Amino acid sequence: MQAKLTLKLGETETDGVTASLVKRYLELVPKETDPSGLQIISAIVSGDAGLQILRVHSRSEIAFKTPDLMVEGPNPFAFGRPKVVFSSNGHDVVMELPVYAGTSKIKLTDQALTLTMVDGNRALEKQLILGR
Repeated sequence: MQAKLTLKLGETETDGVTASLVKRYLELVPKETDPSGLQIISAIVSGDAGLQILRVHSRSEIAFKTPDLMVEGPNPFAFGRPKVVFSSNGHDVVMELPVYAGTSKIKLTDQALTLTMVDGNRALEKQLILGR
């Protein structure tokens, strides 16, 4: 089951405290570009149906500390927790996530994905189509 919710902020009068809180938390929402230098360089998927792995290469101007990645894709696909491999200088990571398709024997190929990468208080969201 899916639902779409909409919340329109700033259309009603709010006190200064509420407006300040809304602004503060809106600044934390991941965006397509990150001023701290987070980048998603590439995303590829490999393996047979039921055994696929999504590999995402990321780079940061500031060395990574505790990177994590959330992946949104089309039904019936789901993604496991990433295994993170750091480069020697900590500025690059490769995250490998298992791809689940339930009982389907279909492969993730050129579908659209939304990747949300976080590292501490830094965050980046990127939409891409695999294979492009």
